[in-house]
Amino acid sequence: MLKTTLAIFICITIDILRDSPNMVTSGISAILVMQINMDSSYSRGKLRILGIVISGIYSIIFYYLFVGVLNVESLSLLYVILFSLFTIPLMIIFNLLKLSDGIAIGLIYYMLTCLSSSGISDPLIYVADRFINMTIGLCVSLFINWCPPLNALGRHYEKFKNK
Repeated sequence: MLKTTLAIFICITIDILRDSPNMVTSGISAILVMQINMDSSYSRGKLRILGIVISGIYSIIFYYLFVGVLNVESLSLLYVILFSLFTIPLMIIFNLLKLSDGIAIGLIYYMLTCLSSSGISDPLIYVADRFINMTIGLCVSLFINWCPPLNALGRHYEKFKNK
């Protein structure tokens, strides 16, 4: 509890200092990555980063191919049909890379990039910003899980809680 609260605070503070347009995503990433120990946090964070990179590249290619090259109007019925059909190859890519646990996060980022107004306005910037925010959340969570004084405090809290 304490580690997650601290991670959220640190992430939001970093985002305020760097004047991030979206302060929420690094905090969300920290919440989703924070695990009971550093190894678990690292594994989960690695999966999220790979999911963002793969789906980010895929989303940019999809958007620029259909909107930029083939002139399909974004958010039109044809666009939504194509978007939906192209979830299949994305899931196949994750399976081929033996990252089936990353399919859900990959599809979420694909949807956010290709269907949200901020993603559609500039997919490249959107994907880069999401990647930066995810990296901040991951680094903060790993630091907090590593930090010896916080680990000692967490053990003390668990003993107190179990009494």
